[in-house]
Amino acid sequence: MKEIIGQNKIVSQINQLTLDNLPRTLMLIGPDGSGKHLIANTIAEKFELEVIELVEKVDLEDLVEYRQIAMPRLFIIDLGLFTERQQNQLLKFIEEPPTASYIVLLTESTVGLLDTVLNRCTKWTLEPYSKEEIIAITHTVLRNDLVFEVIKAPGQLLNISEKIIEQTVNLCNKIIKNIDKAGYADALSLSGFINYKEDFDKPDFYFFFNVLELLAFKEFMNTQSDLSFKVYQTTNEYKQKLITKTISKEPFMLNFLTKLWKETR
Repeated sequence: MKEIIGQNKIVSQINQLTLDNLPRTLMLIGPDGSGKHLIANTIAEKFELEVIELVEKVDLEDLVEYRQIAMPRLFIIDLGLFTERQQNQLLKFIEEPPTASYIVLLTESTVGLLDTVLNRCTKWTLEPYSKEEIIAITHTVLRNDLVFEVIKAPGQLLNISEKIIEQTVNLCNKIIKNIDKAGYADALSLSGFINYKEDFDKPDFYFFFNVLELLAFKEFMNTQSDLSFKVYQTTNEYKQKLITKTISKEPFMLNFLTKLWKETR
């Protein structure tokens, strides 16, 4: 099993776990790429539990079948992929895990999760990573330190190159300084510069929002310009909506660019 770097509190908690005090349902809270799967698999390895991952399209019949088979298992469930209705479908499974089995729920935030789910879990929140820890985990050294101001977890760094960082910074600066001069069609055309699926030669969707928010804030602090404040304010507003993974990225971006264009007129 790969060694966990950082997360000293959680590593200590894992070391103290026995089958007598291992939570039947554990929730790991931390940003995408922060190592939640690694932690869950480390627990499974310690107690020799078979790992089964449940995805958002899990069949209710499968849940019934799992509950009827008493085997030492650890179920990993990424709640970021589940709608409210699907959370309700999982509730019985979470309330009464199968005999000899345990459940680890993964989430970036508790926002949007049902209280009935939250109240039935032991919660562990991952600690922020330092720049040094991110470098040690990813074996990546970047010349542009800006990335470490917006990257929250090692896994988020793995697909970001110096070229993509430069492209993202240039695109964001263009928006911050010129969005008020752009026509509506030109503003919407900026959507074409973003990676929504597997186009890794373009800036990542989430990375773009993080960089734009940071650069707009810095520009406002340096210049006190009304334009940079509006860009920062609108970007921050839309970033709050990115917690759920169920959004459709391209329509979301077009809505954001429309709002940004209107706010900066």
